[in-house]
Amino acid sequence: GTRNALAVDTETTTYKRWTDPDYRIRLVQFADADAAWCLDPHRHLGAIADVLAGTRTLAFANAPFDIGVLDAAGAATAASLWPKAHDVLVMAHLLDSRGRRLGGCPIDLKSLAYFVVEGVHIKKLLYTKGGIGTEKKELRARAKQHGYKRAGDEFRVLPIDDDAYLRYSGADAV
Repeated sequence: GTRNALAVDTETTTYKRWTDPDYRIRLVQFADADAAWCLDPHRHLGAIADVLAGTRTLAFANAPFDIGVLDAAGAATAASLWPKAHDVLVMAHLLDSRGRRLGGCPIDLKSLAYFVVEGVHIKKLLYTKGGIGTEKKELRARAKQHGYKRAGDEFRVLPIDDDAYLRYSGADAV
């Protein structure tokens, strides 16, 4: 069926899509107000394509990157996604372009959610023990067991079904 809106995010092995020979897509995440879904595009590309086609509004955090990833993976064409796309990073910059160091709006997704919503639930979700803000540390600890060497490698080396990886990735879409 048709959905009004979903948040969309992708996880890749690196942000260096054009220059890193090891670049590949790992996950596609969708979220609504109640839940998040993490799908392996190598196993569920048809389902991902159906969700993208059947949703009126798609919210991204860095739409140029994610739309390019989805297009390259064959999930949808960039031309079909752009008319539906809303980029929260652009919206954040329009809200306040000063940058975080000058007291403005942060652009990292989790801090941005807290800055804009300022809700107790968001604050608890992000900054308490066991909250999403601590997930990155857990990701890096787990990634060390799989050959992690530098920041960003956790997305390259962790197994796609790792619980911490899925929680962190799903939370990005929420």
